[in-house]
Amino acid sequence: MAKNFFVEGPCMLEVTRGTATINGGLYREGEKIIVHADRSYLIMCSDDDCIRSLSVHGKMREANEVEVKVSEEWITTAENITSDCASTDKCTVLVLGRTESGKTTFSETLANRMIYNKITPCLIDGDVGQSTIGYPGFISSKIINKRVLWERKPQSEYSYFVGDITPVGHEYRVVIGLTNVLNHYLTNNIRYFIIDTDGWFGDRSSSLYKLLLVQIIKPTHVVCLANNKEECIDFKNAAKKLSPDSKAHIVSSPPVKKERDRTTRRILRGEKILLSELNKIKLNISETPMIGEISLGIGTPTQIPQELKQVVGDVLYAEKQFDKVIVVYKGREIKTQLRSYVFINEKRFENMIVGLADPTGNHHFGIIQGVSLPSSSIYILTPYQGKIDYILTSRIKYHEGTIVKSVD
Repeated sequence: MAKNFFVEGPCMLEVTRGTATINGGLYREGEKIIVHADRSYLIMCSDDDCIRSLSVHGKMREANEVEVKVSEEWITTAENITSDCASTDKCTVLVLGRTESGKTTFSETLANRMIYNKITPCLIDGDVGQSTIGYPGFISSKIINKRVLWERKPQSEYSYFVGDITPVGHEYRVVIGLTNVLNHYLTNNIRYFIIDTDGWFGDRSSSLYKLLLVQIIKPTHVVCLANNKEECIDFKNAAKKLSPDSKAHIVSSPPVKKERDRTTRRILRGEKILLSELNKIKLNISETPMIGEISLGIGTPTQIPQELKQVVGDVLYAEKQFDKVIVVYKGREIKTQLRSYVFINEKRFENMIVGLADPTGNHHFGIIQGVSLPSSSIYILTPYQGKIDYILTSRIKYHEGTIVKSVD
């Protein structure tokens, strides 16, 4: 009887006999698999002792009956969804669950089963806090045309900048972003989607947010992962009223998985940036305006009264926008509040994460490295080298090797 194994990284594995299935993907004799430090996988073998570890690190043991049963449940669910999708010209699968419930792993499993059955899906990563495909703060996406296993480097093909590492308070931006990404691919004749959502789930507020997703997106399938299946049943009953044609699947979370604490999750956010090749570019806000948390370049440059300059100090830039004058200054924080003025300290720009919108609506990652507002110049580190229509600003920053919420 073939053995099945549970593996924790970091390690490298080799298939020694027959085939090994990891996250629904089939690996053949001689293939090597890298298991990263924060990952764990259940490996289903076609033959006895089909795999061996090539490193002294990590852990490998025989999987127990419960672990195998959950893995088989996942494969069966993924195959049933794939079969349904194969019989229609459009299929959208929404994957829900709490943090560390197995959403990303199940999404990969489903993508691998679709690929195996000659369906090419688009995987959309809606987790702005712990993005797998792209950068934190973004909704990311990628066409899956070959077997997939977790990758460390950002590889998004089309993104939407939400501008925070939590969906809380930004629910509508997430919904708009997911709709934007879906519509981009639909116009390019892509018809099969897997949407991996964030881990805010289980209470009333998060459930209402996820129900909004169901209402707007109208998925053909909703997959809910949980150990406590009651919360999935409650959500299923509510979702059925908003999208009666959506098929619901309640799936068990893995009984054992490698937990990621907050420190590890912070490191993983920063790792996406460290693994990127960033280049410095210079933009002029009179040609490439900023919009969002800080908006500049959308109005008319102006001067402020001399008596106000004495209060503010070193004024770098002022711009008339509608009924307000936006003033960027340098130096100590000021407490002055005037109805017609908005004061912004230059420090707020430091290491700000931004989205760079290209003419197609795709948002690219950037970090503000510096500003020279007397000349309307802004310097940004980014992997992107194409045309930029405008800059989307945010309240998240790159700080000490990771991405954090800024405090004004």
